[in-house]
Amino acid sequence: MNYSKELKTFLSKAAKTEKLRIPKYVHFYDDNKVEIITTREEVRFTLPENHELNGMNITLDSLLNVNKVWKTFAVVNNGNEVFATNGKGKRTLTTNNDKIVPRQEFIYYKELPIQVYEEFMLASNFISSDETRYFMNGVLIDGDLTVVATDGRRLYRAEVDGEPTDIPTIIAASKVLEKIDPVHLYLTKDGLFIDCITEEYFLCKINGQFPNYKRVIPDSKEYVPITLPKDLSITEIKKFMKVDKINRMRVDNTKIGYTENSSDILVYEEPYNFECDVPFNIAIDVNYFENFLTYLDSNKLMYTAPNKAIYMIDKHRMIIVMPMQQD
Repeated sequence: MNYSKELKTFLSKAAKTEKLRIPKYVHFYDDNKVEIITTREEVRFTLPENHELNGMNITLDSLLNVNKVWKTFAVVNNGNEVFATNGKGKRTLTTNNDKIVPRQEFIYYKELPIQVYEEFMLASNFISSDETRYFMNGVLIDGDLTVVATDGRRLYRAEVDGEPTDIPTIIAASKVLEKIDPVHLYLTKDGLFIDCITEEYFLCKINGQFPNYKRVIPDSKEYVPITLPKDLSITEIKKFMKVDKINRMRVDNTKIGYTENSSDILVYEEPYNFECDVPFNIAIDVNYFENFLTYLDSNKLMYTAPNKAIYMIDKHRMIIVMPMQQD
């Protein structure tokens, strides 16, 4: 089997799959399909050329190691061993062919609007990394096509137009979905299937009870808007995100102060004119404030009282953030 752009793309995607302690195997099938399966995701590509690797299970690490050394190579099965060659040398590839892995066929339950994928990718930036809270390691696709993710301090919610599924499902988030162009999106009984013609992706369902996010959706009647200054840019915020000791912003009607992580000592302060009908004082993680400006197109931050949740809404999207506690 000759080296191809499709195989290179597959290997780059496979390298981003779930980190496992056990070896990951690349499975080759007789219809030119190649795939890798983890406990949370599956990546499947169709290769353009025929190969003689039907039924082979080659460890991902051995293929990735070859990919780092040689720009082009072929994978050969001569009956005695499976190896990679660039025409001048060869490297033996580690295999395990004792157990042929049958390719999983998916039973589609419901086709979803492509916008669900777009919101899923944005929501993936808000999931929890705490594996003990596994039910928050994924994105909820609610029965009414509301897409939600939270890490306990931030919450992302987006409403998608379409026919309801009536079945809330938590889907595992994955880096392998970056920079893909889905054609069809299906909800199955086991997860989310994404069809990209020559590429297919499957993300597993996470069994668990997602937090009742509807309880934390603010009552807008209790909030007052804070209009952000026109001269406050995301570039300015990101400049301070790069400073190691800074992680907190203190924002009031006339200024923004940036403080150190542990001591809350003021490092830098800059005057700004925030329009608001009431005095306010907010302490917030710099990264969380950046989320507002990155993912939403709005200049209104909604506020009610110190130490209470703040939020921003933009058409069909909402981000809610818990501020840092103040004395």
